[in-house]
Parts: sequence; structure tokens; C-alpha cells
Amino acid sequence: MSLTEISERIGVSKGSLLGWMGAVPDRSARVQLARRDTAWHWDEEAEKTMKRAMNDQGELTRARELAHHYRWRAAKINPQYGDKTAVTNADGTGDLVINIQRFGKKAREGGDTDK
Repeated sequence: MSLTEISERIGVSKGSLLGWMGAVPDRSARVQLARRDTAWHWDEEAEKTMKRAMNDQGELTRARELAHHYRWRAAKINPQYGDKTAVTNADGTGDLVINIQRFGKKAREGGDTDK
């Protein structure tokens, strides 16, 4: 349910609802957690939309656009949701390619590759 739907249902403006949600730090934190946890819902909506699309090219195009929007919405609600992953290596330098090359060189030379 959207914030607009909630505010209409309880008879207050969306601004009042947002003000109430942010007025108390504990409440605000719980609202953020609840919204973050709904990212899965938007991903499921994207999947259902694509599955419901008929063989009609126009319907499939529309479904793709909606699916893209739902996934975008999930990523905005929960920044940890999405397809980007940060990769770091054990020594913290962040240069994974160089460390792989060093590992390969040590292995070829018969050295200790655990370091």
C-alpha cells in the first residue's frame, strides 16, 4: 500500500503522515526498516508482471517497462537491493587483479600462495 493510499484511508494529508512517521526517532527507524523490507515485494511484482504478459509485443514491452520500474523502486527503497556488488580483497588494497596476478606468479614459482 502506498503512502498516498494510507493517508487517504486514515483521512490525513500525505505531509501529515510523513511528519508523524519522522517525529519520533524510534518510529522513524521502524518505518525505514519496514520500507526497506518491502523491496522483495516490488521484485515479485516485476516477476509477476513479466509472467502475465501475453505473446503480444506491445504487452510484453509494457511489462518490461513496469518490471524495470518495480526493480528500480525496490532499489530506491532498499539500497542494498540490486545488482551492483562491491568486491574487495583480503589485504584491503582493493586491487583484485594485481593480487590475482601475484598469486599466479607465486604459484608458478612454487612459493607460498597463502600470503
